[in-house]
Amino acid sequence: MKSIQVFFLIILTNFGCETTDRQSGVKQIHFTHSPILGRVGAHKMEVWARTARTGIFTVRYGTEPNQLTSCSPEVATIIEQDNTGWVHITGLASNTKYYYQFVWLDPKGEFPGPTGTFHTLPSPDNFRHSQYNPEGRFDFRFEFACGNNQNTAKAAAYGWRLPTYATMLKEFQDDDGHTRVDFAILNGDWLYEEQRQYKPEDWLTQVGLTPEETPAVVEVMPTIVGVWENYKLYLNRGEHLAAWHRVVPSFFTFDDHEIVNDVCGAGEVGFRNRRPVFRGIALKAWYDYLGWSNPVASLPDIRFGRAIFNAGSQVLTDPDADFSQLNVKETATLHVHWGTPDAGVMQGPSDDEGGDPNSGVYQIVEVIDTKRLRIWPAAITDGTAL
Repeated sequence: MKSIQVFFLIILTNFGCETTDRQSGVKQIHFTHSPILGRVGAHKMEVWARTARTGIFTVRYGTEPNQLTSCSPEVATIIEQDNTGWVHITGLASNTKYYYQFVWLDPKGEFPGPTGTFHTLPSPDNFRHSQYNPEGRFDFRFEFACGNNQNTAKAAAYGWRLPTYATMLKEFQDDDGHTRVDFAILNGDWLYEEQRQYKPEDWLTQVGLTPEETPAVVEVMPTIVGVWENYKLYLNRGEHLAAWHRVVPSFFTFDDHEIVNDVCGAGEVGFRNRRPVFRGIALKAWYDYLGWSNPVASLPDIRFGRAIFNAGSQVLTDPDADFSQLNVKETATLHVHWGTPDAGVMQGPSDDEGGDPNSGVYQIVEVIDTKRLRIWPAAITDGTAL
């Protein structure tokens, strides 16, 4: 399977609180995992949620717990993102505590969901003084960490609830419940590889789809459902971790365990190893669950498809692709995936034996036409690969 970095667009509808003519036939809509706060600023906040079925939600908010009079744009959760979605709230007052509640929107009415609080960052205007502080300089606090390993005997002894987060929630709050850190940075390894062998057919049952309704992202990258399940497991088990994300906005980086332990060589052309060619699958899931929170103009996505190879040929053909807008100079390496159900597990299968014979890291030499690329090195064998 080929993995090329391009831009991904979230489906976001901006209709406000009183939208009518919503989706019909929506069933079993409820929030399974939420909220996560991110992309905080002095006048903005982004909030994330996952729903059991594809649907639409909004976020009501205000500065008093019983007066949630403001409303975010509506946002659709998307099956290609494992029914996740996030909304950017703007126009907020700086250095201010807000109360919020998720509301899912259904043709039968509006149904309340999870609640929480957040605090916007200060701005220079909050501290500016014409004589003593004309530039409005101020201090801020943040928490920095890496690693949320729940797959240990010690984590199991605590019921996987990660008591460090409970301690921080307790010790970092004022009497009024305001968290004394302005944001958090999780510098990788938010999760460790579990549930990676979760089956696409089980995922279809979970989200209420028939095999005929399988989205393209799962058809081409079936092992992505195991990574999605990995994130859900950590939110389900990590009770205090989930509570932390409900009140403290975070910025996330990815490290090896978001992909596969000790991954390396994703940009090494000619390298054949199961770990680096899992990068595109794993990072697609990371963007769906965490990567959206980072302050970038657009989120990179993974372009994926099914390619035809001929032994000894440097020409890759994808009859369903459109390579006309592909900028080779700005494109990362192309990956052909390992193709086995256990490709994303931490330990188990060989890293360099087995898998698709054409699996590996390739350079895109040129765009021949809309359906064909010239790659290097040449294919090992005839076949269709993902």
